[in-house]
Amino acid sequence: MQTVKWDETLATGDPTVDQEHHKLFILVDELNKPADELHGPEFISAVVDDILEYARSHFAHEEALMERSAYPDIERHRALHAAFAEEADRLSFENALGTTFSPTGLAVFMNDWLREHILAEDRRLVEHLRSGGAGSAG
Repeated sequence: MQTVKWDETLATGDPTVDQEHHKLFILVDELNKPADELHGPEFISAVVDDILEYARSHFAHEEALMERSAYPDIERHRALHAAFAEEADRLSFENALGTTFSPTGLAVFMNDWLREHILAEDRRLVEHLRSGGAGSAG
């Protein structure tokens, strides 16, 4: 089982964005519960729904920051957010249909995506905001 945990290497330097990222990791880690604590496809769907709801709220916050600051890479960043939500939706749908997959595997996918996205994309956004983007990161 891969541990899904926030750590300081993922800090962007923006306290609000970092707090939202931390919450996402807490939600994703729910998928790592031992098998005897999982309650079947319904539990997995509920966890994925919680992750997606929170992720969409977080993505909306980031995208508002991008709009206010005239972030030059906004369309690509938005597309990455949409791709994550689409893939999570697809996996949740497959789970609801009874497709067998590992909740831990889903957690690994989400963990890896979040880490890569934060380190590559979100840090670039926060740097833009700090270098004089029109909006404020906080």
